[in-house]
Amino acid sequence: MAKKKQIKPISFERQMNATVRINNAAVLDAEGEDYIQLKIKLRHGIFAKIINVIWKMQDYKKHLLTGFNCELYRLIKTEPIRMRDLIQWFIDREKLSFFEARTLMMQYVGNMMQRALIAVELPPEEAENEAE
Repeated sequence: MAKKKQIKPISFERQMNATVRINNAAVLDAEGEDYIQLKIKLRHGIFAKIINVIWKMQDYKKHLLTGFNCELYRLIKTEPIRMRDLIQWFIDREKLSFFEARTLMMQYVGNMMQRALIAVELPPEEAENEAE
């Protein structure tokens, strides 16, 4: 039987010190006072490339950010920010508890990561954990 590689959970401290930055592959398509439209280039598989010879397929996907998502993207765009500072900014803005702000911010950041608009960079693991 093949052994599954077990993924170690990310420590709370590493999670809080993670750096949130914009994805350079997300190209600004249009910007207004209350919205940002971004374009992400798509990578098609071999089957899609064959179909593309017959029918022209889109090679990009557009995302329109409005409201809070737009504000959050602009904050991250100005300068990469640590997750801890992002949560604190959200606490101050919305008057939430730490746990409420952390949960909601993780959802917002996770959603934007799934759409390839932002990226999160974890700091290196602590020396004690590498020895294990």
